[in-house]
Amino acid sequence: DYFGTSCWNEFENIEMERSTNTPFLSPKSHECDWGGVGCYSKTDVVGVISIIGNNLTGTLPKEIGTLKLQQLLLQQNNIAGTIPDALHNYGDSIKSMILGCNSLTGTLPPSIFRDLTNLTHFGCSMNILSGSIPPSVNNLGNLKKFYALGAGFNGTIPIDFTKMKSLEYLELGGNQLSGSFPTSFTQWNNGIWVSFSHNNIV
Repeated sequence: DYFGTSCWNEFENIEMERSTNTPFLSPKSHECDWGGVGCYSKTDVVGVISIIGNNLTGTLPKEIGTLKLQQLLLQQNNIAGTIPDALHNYGDSIKSMILGCNSLTGTLPPSIFRDLTNLTHFGCSMNILSGSIPPSVNNLGNLKKFYALGAGFNGTIPIDFTKMKSLEYLELGGNQLSGSFPTSFTQWNNGIWVSFSHNNIV
C-alpha cells in the first residue's frame, strides 16, 4: 500500500571500509568491529552507523552529533524522543541521514540542515513529528532525495525545494500540509519525482 513501503524506499546501500558481525555495543571489542558500524580503515574513526530494522530502542543522544559521520541510517527501529539539534554538527561530512519508521516526536530543529552542505539523502518518513519543515532546508544544495511520507509535518510546502538543482525525489505525502501548491514548482525543468498526496493542499 501507499504507506507500507515507505522505509524500504529510504533504504541506502552502504559499503563500509571496515565492519564485522560482532554484536553492537559489545564491551570486549573496538567499536569499529561492531555490526552496523563502519570505520575509515586508516584511522579507526567511525564514519557510518547503519542499524536498520534491529528493534533499536531509546532516544538519540546529543552526543551522536560529535561524530563525523558520512552516513547515519537508523530506519525501521523503535527510537523515540526528539531529533537532536546537534546533528547539524556533522557539517559537510554527512551524505545520508535516514531516520524513517521510528517513533520520533517533536519538531525538526530549526538549524538541523544549516551546515549539511553535502547531504544527498534525508529521510524521516513514518514518525510522529510536528511543526513545519524548517527554512534551513534551503542550505541543502546537493540534496537528491527527501523522504517525509507520513512524518507528521504541518504548515505550508517550503518553496526552497525549487532551489535544489540536484533534487530527484521529493516525498511529502501523507502529512498535514496545507495552503496552495507553490507556482515556483512548475519551474523545475529536470525530471523530478514529487508527491504531495494525502495532504490539505489546494
